[in-house]
Amino acid sequence: MIESKKAIFSNEKPLVFSTVLAEQIGLKNAIVLSQVFNLCASSQRCIESSRCVSASPKWWHEQLLFLNERALRDVLKFLVNQNYITKVTEFDETYFIFTELNKHKLSGIDSTRTLDFLPSCAATIGLHESIIVQRIHHELESKSNEVCSNYFRASFDTWQSLLPFLSKTTLMQVAKNLVAKGVVKRKEEYAFADRTSWWTIDYGALRMYIEYFRRTTKEIADRMAAEKAIQQQMKQVTALLKNDAREWEWESEDP
Repeated sequence: MIESKKAIFSNEKPLVFSTVLAEQIGLKNAIVLSQVFNLCASSQRCIESSRCVSASPKWWHEQLLFLNERALRDVLKFLVNQNYITKVTEFDETYFIFTELNKHKLSGIDSTRTLDFLPSCAATIGLHESIIVQRIHHELESKSNEVCSNYFRASFDTWQSLLPFLSKTTLMQVAKNLVAKGVVKRKEEYAFADRTSWWTIDYGALRMYIEYFRRTTKEIADRMAAEKAIQQQMKQVTALLKNDAREWEWESEDP
């Protein structure tokens, strides 16, 4: 199990987002906004004296594979319209920056209340599911008073206090999905009216899901790269054939 944990949680950088923002503007909006902020902070490119990051939904989809391009377009449009980020254009390319207005809007947000999750896990088993799995993992690693025999004790009321941006109905459905996938194991204490349960992770099953996703993603990327190379070669061949055809026409026109 230790090797499984290392393979899953040590080889990938988790994404961090504000739970306060998730409550205020929605989970997906909060996640993307957090990533825009972090990527701008580490960017080497500047526009209007502000560090910037690409505004292309296609580029963002490559960073956040668990969100499709359409969803990302809606999220980015919302963040711009609500003045959380500013969109600028330079040399026909669009970028996001943080102006003083944007920073002021975020100034009252409690940045200490955060959660994290693995992007590959979200793309494999679902966004909500990956957040819960990550939380269970942290609880098991912390060896808190609610952990016994590698199980974490929590009712759905507890889960809602930990993840206030998700309703109890959603949490119950997500838990059901995780158990059905075999990623999470649950032991319910029927003596408690609040449906308190003991939760743990099947790290072997989780690793299988993530490794399958990474392998499939690599295969798709390799296939797309190969197709792009073939298309480039076909363009070159077509250009050569057109050039040869023009030369033949010129030669045939000579007296």
